[in-house]
Amino acid sequence: MPDRMLHRISNKYRAGWTLPAVIFSLLIFALPASTQDFPRNMTLVKVDYQGLSLFTPDEMTAMSGLKIGRPIILPDIEKATELLSYLGYFKSVRFEYRYHGTQLTIHFLIEEDNKFIDCFFDNFIGLSDAQLLDAIRRKIPSFSGKVPIRGSIHKIISSVLEDFMNQNGNSCHVTSYPLLGQQPQITQYIVFSIDTPKPPICKISFEGDSEELLPGLEKAAQQLMKTPYSRLQISAFDQATLTPLMRKYGYWKFNISGVASEKMDAPDCIGGALAKISFKSGGKYSWGGIRWVGNRDIAASELDLWLGMKNGESASLEKIENGFMQVSAFYNKRGYVDYMLIQAKPLVDDNALTVEYQAQIREGLQFRMGKFINGLGRGSALPFQKLSRQWKLKSGQLFDSFYFDEFKEKCFKPWHENYAPNVDLLLTKVPDKIYNAVLNVVLFAKPSTRDNSVPR
Repeated sequence: MPDRMLHRISNKYRAGWTLPAVIFSLLIFALPASTQDFPRNMTLVKVDYQGLSLFTPDEMTAMSGLKIGRPIILPDIEKATELLSYLGYFKSVRFEYRYHGTQLTIHFLIEEDNKFIDCFFDNFIGLSDAQLLDAIRRKIPSFSGKVPIRGSIHKIISSVLEDFMNQNGNSCHVTSYPLLGQQPQITQYIVFSIDTPKPPICKISFEGDSEELLPGLEKAAQQLMKTPYSRLQISAFDQATLTPLMRKYGYWKFNISGVASEKMDAPDCIGGALAKISFKSGGKYSWGGIRWVGNRDIAASELDLWLGMKNGESASLEKIENGFMQVSAFYNKRGYVDYMLIQAKPLVDDNALTVEYQAQIREGLQFRMGKFINGLGRGSALPFQKLSRQWKLKSGQLFDSFYFDEFKEKCFKPWHENYAPNVDLLLTKVPDKIYNAVLNVVLFAKPSTRDNSVPR
């Protein structure tokens, strides 16, 4: 009897399908079994693949669920095709079959995808990435460590890892999920994690190239104690806490180079982990200077003095930030109430181990004191006189924002809270013939209140 062949397009999600093609496919599968001309009493003797490079034929056949030497019917082939499609590695999967007598061969036509991302193994205590990859490759020898963003392969790998852990006396449940990158909708990793139980961190040790940093690192890491062990959590802790802390000491390129773990039990921490964190300090950086942009009235040399940084000293981020606060105070005390540090951009030179800054500021107008005005109307002369006598800035003096805040806290606030909660102080900007602009301090009643009476 000659060989017979029947073609089937069996990936209903295949890219490029049109509506007529879908309808045609549905019509084919809706036909009675006798019209589909699938032979009876078939035994599967061979499965081969065209367009396959990511896996071996044996691996594909194992993942399809097909069994060589077993009886085969058309729904078995359709189910296998669906399983292979759902793995996520392929744009399309089609099949053809031939038979001779009762022996049937399936020929799969594969179109592979090329968009894959790395696996990340999060909290497998005492096991390295290499050991976990080896465990997966014992089941899927061609596994590269990369997976599609979506697909049933994630569940297969989770099941393999779960079996591996259970066989080694660690009963657990393994799950997987995508980790989004810094840009929206860009997946960075597929994370494989032990969902239950989640071992706690019992102890943390640091190892790196700078002993100077160890006390600060160990102190900062105390907040991780007793939390569930997670390499991702430690990485996030590095970015949010350790990196800024290390820049405080002038280490601008500090980074965690590795996170390992060991099983550990302590009286108050059962079934936990010793987290072993390796770091590289990146070297200590020194101050290389600053370029001011937007300073119209105040010379850069004077701003440098108020910043307080000297060339060659440690580029401590804490001291730099305090210096910018001093510059802000300098402006606010001298009438520049609208001063703003728009941007402070560090320029890091890894070859020279220096940090320079480019600071863009907006000075605004320089204001002077105008008048202390009673805006409450009749019946408020006495409390106004008491407050105005306490106000020390005289008309024409450079307006001091710090003094205004201090006056509100020490003089106005007690009277306001105890006697007149409906009254507040307001700064109003007005043009002036002598000066560029002045600020009037106005005692006024809040618009939202009904009772604007003021006690004498």
